[in-house]
Amino acid sequence: MIMVCWFKDVFFEDMSGQYSDQDCRVYRQGFRLFLFSELVLFFTIFWCFLDSALCPVIWLGGVWSPWGLLTPDYLGLNAFASIFLMMNSQLLKYSLRYLKMNSNKCEVIMLISLMIGGGFICFQVYEYGHMIFSITDGIFGCIFFSGTGLHGSHVFIGVCFLLTSFIRVKMKHLNWEFLQSYTMMIDYWRFLEWMWGIMFSLFYVWGA
Repeated sequence: MIMVCWFKDVFFEDMSGQYSDQDCRVYRQGFRLFLFSELVLFFTIFWCFLDSALCPVIWLGGVWSPWGLLTPDYLGLNAFASIFLMMNSQLLKYSLRYLKMNSNKCEVIMLISLMIGGGFICFQVYEYGHMIFSITDGIFGCIFFSGTGLHGSHVFIGVCFLLTSFIRVKMKHLNWEFLQSYTMMIDYWRFLEWMWGIMFSLFYVWGA
């Protein structure tokens, strides 16, 4: 609800011409600080994993991953979903080019990106439902579900961000002159792409 109200306020303030160049710079700097704070949050998850993986404790068998734990496979559906997610920011970069040209291809690419984001969330729900270990199964389960859950919540926010931008493009509120929120959205998806790349390498590839 807070996010919806914030999007609404920013939208109406932007359309009414209340933002000066200084305001736009402040928004960009604030968004970068937000991404930095999220990077620190993800870093704590990665640090916990690396600390446990590089220095496994004796009562876990002295190895990583812990004995008796069947970790998720990094091939098959997991790899398929990851590849599509990693493509999303590149697709949105192409959509930005078409937006600058006022081409309808921008909307088509945004719809594809929306389906990719929504599909990834559905994949995570499916994966959680068929996982053979839980968050209570030791340090690996705790880190895995905390990290992937954190990333999944950010993907949901990214889908909401993308949907808002899609509606604004359809209503002709975004064009080659007003692109700040659109470029922020692309930066946000690029951030999610990098975080998932690191998470997939650690949790799925190394964990296996």
